[in-house]
Amino acid sequence: KTHILCPYFPDWLLLQVTSRVFTEGDPLALRCHAWKNMPVYKMLFYKDGKPFRFSSQDSEFTILQTNLSHNGIYHCSGERRRRYTSAGVSITIKGTISK
Repeated sequence: KTHILCPYFPDWLLLQVTSRVFTEGDPLALRCHAWKNMPVYKMLFYKDGKPFRFSSQDSEFTILQTNLSHNGIYHCSGERRRRYTSAGVSITIKGTISK
């Protein structure tokens, strides 16, 4: 089966996360991953539609300690001849139970 690279292929860029549900204080690793591991440049990470992290080449970003403000929908975008955007991933941070 032959695969043809089409700029309209919806999953050309994926945002990979270690989990979708975290406990407050857990690290959250985000990785913007292109089809067939092709290099992508000018990476932007978004939370709830607003960019919060830019990197010219690094496709990974880790929030070392999550808190409730990190709840939201994350996606990424990057360039390779044109700008591609990933689908959104919902991330839930659960608070710690204190006695």
